Amino acid sequence: RQLPSTAGAEISGQGAMLKPLLQQMKEYGGTEEEWNIFEKQFELRYAEYSAKLLRHCPSLSSMERKVCTLLMLNLLSKEIACVLCISPRTVDRQRYNIRKKMNVPFDANLITFLSLLK
Repeated sequence: RQLPSTAGAEISGQGAMLKPLLQQMKEYGGTEEEWNIFEKQFELRYAEYSAKLLRHCPSLSSMERKVCTLLMLNLLSKEIACVLCISPRTVDRQRYNIRKKMNVPFDANLITFLSLLK
């Protein structure tokens, strides 16, 4: 499976260098090792984002943190599902849980809220 063609258009600027890593994760099944490599590259571009996210909401699960990270790259739920090898419905459920745990109103843009942590 490949990332949907909209992925390239969604990842721009600093996130563009992460696109090959996302593609590689998708091609090789998104293993934990692949995720760790991706996360290190992400942290080079968005220094301390993961730490800030954890400080803001320590109750986020590992999967919720991964979804937050991919949301920061403006990936769609379908694209996140593809990268993490989960269903789009699971991504939507994770987004719901993130909103709930972080007290983000449902009429607010989750990506905008997360970007404030950068």
